[in-house]
Amino acid sequence: TISTGIGGGVVSNGHLVQGYHGLAAELGHTTVWPDGPLCGCGKRGHIEAISSGTAIARYAREQIEAGRPSSLAALSTITSRDVSDAAAAGDLLAIETLSRAGRYLGVAVANFLAAFDPSIVIFGGGASNSGPALFDPFHASLHENIFDPTYLTNLIFARAALGDDAGLLGAQALAALAVPEP
Repeated sequence: TISTGIGGGVVSNGHLVQGYHGLAAELGHTTVWPDGPLCGCGKRGHIEAISSGTAIARYAREQIEAGRPSSLAALSTITSRDVSDAAAAGDLLAIETLSRAGRYLGVAVANFLAAFDPSIVIFGGGASNSGPALFDPFHASLHENIFDPTYLTNLIFARAALGDDAGLLGAQALAALAVPEP
């Protein structure tokens, strides 16, 4: 999911891969820029600190505060949806902001593909609705950073069928599995 954070999950043979400590597939905390922005967890350069919806909105606001012109400057608060809408309307800062997020997301997913070699990658969450301004740079970066192009052969990229609430519903299902029945 690409929303307030970045989340992920791996399903193999019909089972959620949780890992030894139950922390598998924490894609949002994959380091893609060691000296990059501070993540909410306290570490630097995690993809969540660069490409989440929250990070997209924050970067746009920081650029406006630094004097960059943008139609977004008229807004008292900026969301990733605002950035997406502004990019679709041709706002250069919004386009640059989503391009930056997409490029780093491509690096993270290239690493994810190298680790898991999945048959499908499903995107959900509000910021995943950002369209070509996010996903064109994502795909370009993915192709530039992928270890072996074979990973991309027959790989399916899809939108979550459950929409923006997919991550929330997944967390609810995981919690239900963790609670023993009476």
